[in-house]
Amino acid sequence: MIDDKYLQLMHAEIDGVNTPQQSAKLREYLGQRPEAQRLYEELTAATALLQELKPVEPPPHLQHAIMHALPPRVQFQQHFDFKAWLRKWVSPAFELKTALAFSGGLTIGLVFLILFTHRGLETEVSENSKLYGTIGLQHAGSGTQQTVRVVIQDAELHGTASLQHTGNQLSVIFSLSAPQPFDLSVAYDAAALSFTGVDVLEAGVISNLSVQNGTITFSPLSSKAFVVVFAKRTPAPAKIGLRALRAGSLIYENQISE
Repeated sequence: MIDDKYLQLMHAEIDGVNTPQQSAKLREYLGQRPEAQRLYEELTAATALLQELKPVEPPPHLQHAIMHALPPRVQFQQHFDFKAWLRKWVSPAFELKTALAFSGGLTIGLVFLILFTHRGLETEVSENSKLYGTIGLQHAGSGTQQTVRVVIQDAELHGTASLQHTGNQLSVIFSLSAPQPFDLSVAYDAAALSFTGVDVLEAGVISNLSVQNGTITFSPLSSKAFVVVFAKRTPAPAKIGLRALRAGSLIYENQISE
């Protein structure tokens, strides 16, 4: 049986926070306990394996999709040390092969989550959604300035598109109506704006959301009132390009700017 205080010294030694006296005390203990030496080597090998894993960059819209899927009033732990948690979870009876299998399974699961989320994202938000209320308050709060409002009057698409900003947040608010389904494309300068998310302003569905090379494309299905939110990287006036397509054919095109 390995004493808990020496387990803590093992974790601290791997993290490089032990004092010289603590390191010497640990080495002396490991030299007397072969089972403790084996556990220390397994922990060291598992840590080295985790450090070799390449980081996976999630698509820009993944954070927004996760926020929509969560129940209201969920609090997040901002800084979660996965490696420290894994080492604390490991017990003397925990074999290295189990740690390797766990790490590999976790990595594969994360990759599949990102791939499936990126290929087909369909977000449904109810009328009583707390997320809708929170984002709606941001647009209607004090300091909001409406810079431009475009009226769209076309046989195949009509409504309005308004450009608003509050502090460093820029919002493109749509209220559109069309006799048939359509796809909407919103183009922006990625050097000046950072895409934050898309939110519906009434009960409905936004599907096929994709973000690529400064262009956001999605299909507003049952909802025609929605907002595209950006964070401004620079104080320069922003420009937004709008394109509406049906079955790949352009039915409307315009540009709005602050």
